Amino acid sequence: MLDLIKRFEGLKLTAYKCPAGKWTIGYGHTLGVKQGDKITKEQAEKLLNEDVKNVIEFLNKLKLRLNPNQFEALVSFIYNIGVRNFSYSHIYELIKKDANSEKVGLEMRRWIYAGEKKLKGLELRREAEKNKYYETINTDMHHT
Repeated sequence: MLDLIKRFEGLKLTAYKCPAGKWTIGYGHTLGVKQGDKITKEQAEKLLNEDVKNVIEFLNKLKLRLNPNQFEALVSFIYNIGVRNFSYSHIYELIKKDANSEKVGLEMRRWIYAGEKKLKGLELRREAEKNKYYETINTDMHHT
């Protein structure tokens, strides 16, 4: 589950300002980060695991009817845009009505801006998340 997040967040052991203007460190961790902060790879992994655990707990509380791929894609999406932004988003409303709607993927692709600037990295991330979201679950694993 962490692969998608790691691939698009990248690992930075020194605090930097992300395109949205927030101080960030590790794999996209922002809480309490300030200029000059430094961490180890192990600390980055720990922060990532804690942050993802929080997103998973939040998503589980929503009691949405999601398959494992939809769940994984949303964890990455929410990790990136934040729990608060997701809570008030149109995409959340769409998923509540019909998690399998093609409108969900269209709405995901609208979240490609940081500080009103369109980012290629976010376009690529949303495409990967959308693809994961709609990836078919193969329930017929045994062939006779």
